[in-house]
Amino acid sequence: MVDGVYSMTGDYANLPELVKLAKKYNALVYIDDAHGFGVVGEDPTDDFSLGRKGNGIVKYFGMEYDNIIYVGGCSKAYSSLAAFVACSKEMKTFIEAFATPYDLSGPCPTASLATLLSGLELNEKTGDENRKKLSDLTLRAINGLRGLGYKVLNKTGFPIISVFVGDTEKLIKTANILFNEGILVTVAPYPMMKKGEEVHRITITSANTEEEVDKLIEVFSKIKILLLD
Repeated sequence: MVDGVYSMTGDYANLPELVKLAKKYNALVYIDDAHGFGVVGEDPTDDFSLGRKGNGIVKYFGMEYDNIIYVGGCSKAYSSLAAFVACSKEMKTFIEAFATPYDLSGPCPTASLATLLSGLELNEKTGDENRKKLSDLTLRAINGLRGLGYKVLNKTGFPIISVFVGDTEKLIKTANILFNEGILVTVAPYPMMKKGEEVHRITITSANTEEEVDKLIEVFSKIKILLLD
């Protein structure tokens, strides 16, 4: 069982190696692609690092679904509820028979399904355009923060940017500074992260602007001076 895209750093699971092992030992790789679905997809390039179509981490690696159970979430890229499981008919029957959450869950609200359908329509029309903008804004933020000397936990260009500022006390202090400047980040203190590895988790969206990213960098520049003091 593995995250397709790790939720704190945007790192990608090494699916080619995991699936290679699964095939060797007749096993299954269960992939939770809650963050990847709708964002990463097939045919990534240097100019388009997220890939096209948003059809998930498996297609990002140019793979098929042999020895894979793929779970995609709709609450990230599509701002809706629900999720889906892509699997064989045999596995579907098994899940329906033995997965207690499936037995006890209720239907997804109609409004949420309508939101998802609208999102899928938009993905067909402007999805790659939005992903290109998202990729450019993320790179702008990463380069700007690293240019200030911050340790940024991001190897992939995925729009989750974790920035190290110090211990939990500094994390809370700087989060309040950011909030007062109109910037909301996810504070990830211990025990969410290991002691000494506490971070601010920043999520870039395609609705953001270059000006907003520049404001983010500007406020982190002010924080850098405060931390030195």
